[in-house]
Amino acid sequence: MASKQPTPIDAAEVAEVSEVVERLRATYGRWTRTTTIEQMRDDWDDLFRGRAQPWPIDRLEAGGVPGEWIAAEVARSDRIIMYFHGGGFRMGSVDSHRELMPPRRPPAFLA
Repeated sequence: MASKQPTPIDAAEVAEVSEVVERLRATYGRWTRTTTIEQMRDDWDDLFRGRAQPWPIDRLEAGGVPGEWIAAEVARSDRIIMYFHGGGFRMGSVDSHRELMPPRRPPAFLA
C-alpha cells in the first residue's frame, strides 16, 4: 500500500498566518486587567476589519440586534445560510467575523 505524501506547505500562507499571529499577540499584549470590554471589542474589530471580504452588504436590525444580509453574486434568492456569532458578550462583531461568510461562489446546495 502506497503511503500518502503530505501536502506541501505554501510559504505565502505560512507568512500570512504568522502575520496574523503577530497582530494577535500585539493586540493581547496591550490589554491589562483595567482594559474595558468596549476597548477589547474595538481592538478586535480593528484587528480583523481590514481582512473582511468586500461582499455586497445590506445592514439591518432584528429585534434591536444589528446584523447584515450578505449575498453571494450567484446565490439563489430562495435559499439562505443563517449565521450567528455569539462572541460570549465579550469580543467579536460582524466587522471582525465577516470574512467567515461564504465565498462569492456559494455551496452547491445554495446554487
